[in-house]
Amino acid sequence: MLRRWATGPNRLGLLAVILLVGLIHGLLYVFLMPPWQHYDEPTHFEYVWLIANRPGLPKPGDYDPDMRRQVAISMLEHGFYRDLDYRPNLNDEAVNIGYTQLDDPPLYYLVASLPVRLLHGQNVTLQLYAARLVSLCLYLVAILIGWGMLGELVVAGHPLRWMVPITIALLPGFTDLMTAVNNDVGAVVAFSLFLWASVRLVRRGPSFFGLVFVFGAAALCYWTKNSVWLALPLLPVVLLFAWLRGRWQLLAWALFLALVGIGLGAVFLWGDAAQWYRRTLQTAPTRVVNSLAPLGKHAFQLDLSPQMSSPSILQPLPPETVRDLRNAPVTLGAWIWSSQPMRAQMPGLSCDCGGQLQVFTSEIQAGTEPRFYMLTATLPANAAYVWVALTPPADMEEVQGTIFYDGLVLVEGERPAQDPPRFEDANGAHGVWGEQPFTNLLRNSSAEQAGPGVQSWANEIGKKIIPAWPPTFPSDILVSLLDWKGAGWYYWETGTTILRTFWAKFGWGNVPLLGSKPYRALAVVALLGMVGAGWAIWQRRHALPWEVLLLLGLALLGIWIPAIFRGIGSLFGWVFIPSARYAYPVILPTVLVLSVGWLEILRLPGRWVRMAPKVQHAAYLLFFVALDALSILTITRFYYGR
Repeated sequence: MLRRWATGPNRLGLLAVILLVGLIHGLLYVFLMPPWQHYDEPTHFEYVWLIANRPGLPKPGDYDPDMRRQVAISMLEHGFYRDLDYRPNLNDEAVNIGYTQLDDPPLYYLVASLPVRLLHGQNVTLQLYAARLVSLCLYLVAILIGWGMLGELVVAGHPLRWMVPITIALLPGFTDLMTAVNNDVGAVVAFSLFLWASVRLVRRGPSFFGLVFVFGAAALCYWTKNSVWLALPLLPVVLLFAWLRGRWQLLAWALFLALVGIGLGAVFLWGDAAQWYRRTLQTAPTRVVNSLAPLGKHAFQLDLSPQMSSPSILQPLPPETVRDLRNAPVTLGAWIWSSQPMRAQMPGLSCDCGGQLQVFTSEIQAGTEPRFYMLTATLPANAAYVWVALTPPADMEEVQGTIFYDGLVLVEGERPAQDPPRFEDANGAHGVWGEQPFTNLLRNSSAEQAGPGVQSWANEIGKKIIPAWPPTFPSDILVSLLDWKGAGWYYWETGTTILRTFWAKFGWGNVPLLGSKPYRALAVVALLGMVGAGWAIWQRRHALPWEVLLLLGLALLGIWIPAIFRGIGSLFGWVFIPSARYAYPVILPTVLVLSVGWLEILRLPGRWVRMAPKVQHAAYLLFFVALDALSILTITRFYYGR
């Protein structure tokens, strides 16, 4: 039977040792990492500084010219720009030190500003270190929360009680982030506190203190960062399983599953054009049966009105296709017509060329009968990402109605405008154009294949609340999962980056571990943890508190999934590959899963060779000590060895 968090002297002594380890490890990172060498640290510090030095809370657009100049000078002095071609112009009124953070909730910055207030007028570098020490204190709080939450889950003396907190105390990537000036630190602590409060309430049942604890933790999440607003929709689930216990628990599961089923049915739809990304809030599907369709029975439809903000339907080209098309002419064409005569736009061929957006398109006059339009273009040698976009004209004030597209075609080389392509099949995959055979580089080019979509109201809400930049539609995420040819590169890059930054990749994600392919070994270690955890759960499936596992599972999915999808806009030019820091708010359940798996793996040799638990635990700790030593050596060599 699970016991409550024990407070015996031996266990408190062990907790003190773990906190001491975390303190020493954290202090190393506070002072070993050069100033400003964390994600967006200059602008996070700016938020802290403005709170400490001005009355009230700063608003988006606020800045202090002298403070920015001092920060830029400090960044130059500490070699921040040594590997970059850019240098800030110190004569600017508002010196560029990065993207502003002033539209984020203020709680973390208020806490971090406390010691900075005492250093008014001192060097900004010294003030930065003072703010970092606040993050260090919050890091220790996160370790303490881990100890407390495990006390609700396992019996006193169970190895997991110390394995989870010691792991987060020794995990290099996590320690690096948690000693930075960054509101991710506050998000980790707030959401970890919410998970502890939630597990406690579900395990023990409702009480006045338990309810205050869980609601208070949810409020802290709301005031800290939008990436942990997940606490708010999780609250009803927590209360459901906290109140309906014992013989009523079956009812709780039935209500939960019914609500999930109703929600999924209300959000998703069927009938959008498969493999095309819907960035429009129109209520109608992007695919429609149309008797005028020149190819097959279906066509694309895009509803236009002055009230709609830049609706579009897009498809990215696979990276290998882009490489083959560089410095080569291509021809893009389509049959286009509309519900009424209107000024329209040719499907655009858009290109991210070395960070600069280049669009090949032209304005046309669409009529009510299908007509074939085409354009030719030559992609630059530095084309990185290319996509085709069905968009309205830039000026939509007088445009209203529906525009239809069919038989979209993108081929290599120049093709004649007077001789439209002749397709061999209704899907438009192959054909002859200008007496030459071609293979269409676009997928599902005549909208004959249907796919799942997201209701317009859910797209509108999701675009506002999904923590991503540029803003991402839920439908983008759904289509990308089914479009491995066009989006597979993003998931590969993201998976690789998240694995590396979760374990140990420092600075702004630009300082990898020393050694020959160390991340392969770490990938194996992570995989063993997940496989071992799956086996352990299966072995103990009849004795596990499934209501708690549901809660932790929803938290894991609710944080990890948005973290992975955060850069899905990279499919359309703005390259951003997310790191593990966006998933760190669920560091406790993540490490719990891995620790369960590792413990199961470590116990395997004992079935054939007698091995004392102390030896297993020593091997566990030795792995992290070795990883920490390599991490410290990596940081020292990178920043101080040249």
